[in-house]
Amino acid sequence: AELAPLLRSVADGFVSEGSANEAMQVGLNTTREVLLRVPLAAKEEGVRDLMSDLAGYKRHRDNGVVAAAKSLIHVLQEVAPEVLRKRDRGRPDAPGRHDEDGDGERLGQREYGATRVLR
Repeated sequence: AELAPLLRSVADGFVSEGSANEAMQVGLNTTREVLLRVPLAAKEEGVRDLMSDLAGYKRHRDNGVVAAAKSLIHVLQEVAPEVLRKRDRGRPDAPGRHDEDGDGERLGQREYGATRVLR
């Protein structure tokens, strides 16, 4: 599905310097929710630059917009880190990014019904 026009429309309509802070929060959070449900949308043509631009709102003057932008960055670090600027990607060996047992399994990426058993 082509989601690039949808994401662009949300960003143009809600996330701009002329928008109210609440509208910007809605736009950033909507984008984040779309990417949570369809991670491949972040890798579509024309979306890469948009995601990088939206991540730039982490330095906005309103704390709500900053929180929404950081939440979007966190999702992008998980689903498509290559669309972020290098400084926004985070460290690949940062604590909490992988399980502590070193099996390479991402946190939250277990099979349905899987449980962790203490050894």
